[in-house]
Amino acid sequence: MHINLGELVVPVPGPEESLRETTVLTTWYEALSNVVGVEIPHDLLAIWHFPVSGGSALVGPAALAEDELRVPLPAPRIGAPQLALLEAVIRDAGYGSVSCFACRTERDDVGLLLVASFAPGMHDAETRRRLAAVARRIAPTLGRLADPERPDAEPSPETRVLDALGAATRQAHTPRGFARGTSAALDRLIPHERLDIFVPGASPEQVYRLSAHEDGGLWSDSSLIVPRDLLDPSTAFGGRDCVLLSDALVEAGWTGWAECDRGSAVRSALGVRLVVAERLVGYLLLGGGAVGVYDAHDAELLNRLAPWIAGRVEALVQSHQLRIIRAQLGSANAIPTQLRRMATILATVPDFSTGLREYMAEATALLPFHRVRLALRTEQPDRVVLLVPGDHRHLGEIASTPVGNTVVSRVISGEVPHGVMGAGAEIELVFPLRAGGNISGALVLTTGAADAFTRLHLAMAQQVADGIAPWVELLRRAAPTEASFPRIS
Repeated sequence: MHINLGELVVPVPGPEESLRETTVLTTWYEALSNVVGVEIPHDLLAIWHFPVSGGSALVGPAALAEDELRVPLPAPRIGAPQLALLEAVIRDAGYGSVSCFACRTERDDVGLLLVASFAPGMHDAETRRRLAAVARRIAPTLGRLADPERPDAEPSPETRVLDALGAATRQAHTPRGFARGTSAALDRLIPHERLDIFVPGASPEQVYRLSAHEDGGLWSDSSLIVPRDLLDPSTAFGGRDCVLLSDALVEAGWTGWAECDRGSAVRSALGVRLVVAERLVGYLLLGGGAVGVYDAHDAELLNRLAPWIAGRVEALVQSHQLRIIRAQLGSANAIPTQLRRMATILATVPDFSTGLREYMAEATALLPFHRVRLALRTEQPDRVVLLVPGDHRHLGEIASTPVGNTVVSRVISGEVPHGVMGAGAEIELVFPLRAGGNISGALVLTTGAADAFTRLHLAMAQQVADGIAPWVELLRRAAPTEASFPRIS
């Protein structure tokens, strides 16, 4: 069988040929050396395979066994520095041009191809590219040598990875679970010690490590927020869709992530942008513990698989956002229902003081407060009557209280829409009691902290006050001493 690689035809044993037979293996090696030699003249073409039992075994030439040349072993791959060291050893032996390539099937290096010539300057970039293609093409044969029990017909590695990614998508209930499944799937093709999935937030200063998020709202775990000084993907990627680093520890913008204290430091790194419909949804980063274990072929594979991962990452983020929207819609629908229930209490409870107490008790479902009072205006602008819900005394029986030029007086006079008094553990918020375009008093709510009230709370508190105001005015008109409580017309 012959495989055409551009202009270079590479012979490979057919599936019906047994590699256990020495004559078949020797014939294949000699044919390969002769065919490669026509296009790329050489004085040495050496091939090794790595048996599953360990070590290395020389395929050819047989004479090289006498030199007892030590070759690097995969774990599960051979790093670029190890290949460069072997090339240097061969140069020291007198060869002027040397190229050495690992032969890879799926995630593992299963063999080595070494081509050398005595003449210098024979291996330019195009020659090395073509030799790398030869190494990739003979890798399945060396894989058969390494593991004779390996079946000849198997699904493609990409197919098995896609199946595993599909399983991770179906079975994972959390982002962390999906990341674990993705890591196991990708490890079949691209071995790694670390996998991180980051999603960008509203602020360009930070990203969030989605791959470690277990449950709850995104961005809720502060330990998973990655500041820019640790990793800024927009800068680290530099506008590239894929980044391939031989040693991340020496690359600007990557050292913070590479030195992260989650286990040993990362050396090799491979990263890809996750894009859905031309929109960036995240970043996928793989890290290896050795220098130079990834190559352009790995980057190409990850680029092909990235859209599958990007779609799932997008779904995880969208699911979180949908839960927030649902919660907000549920809250928005619950508020009118609660206000209607409170209005019904005031309309159906005969005693206003009792109704007011129940009304404000229901209001605690909407507002964070622990005490409430009503400050009702009198004929004297600097004095009010403080009414506490549940107090059954007539207004005329309650002594007035001076307020002077305070927040309460300014709210009642309409100078400010609402106000805040106090500090520390006792913060009082003041809202006008508005009825018929006039202000008859103020609702004073006491809370533990000013920041407990959001803008939504302020708006709801005013609605609570407006719900009380007409009933307060009726109470004022029925007061025994009307002179103390002027009618507002």
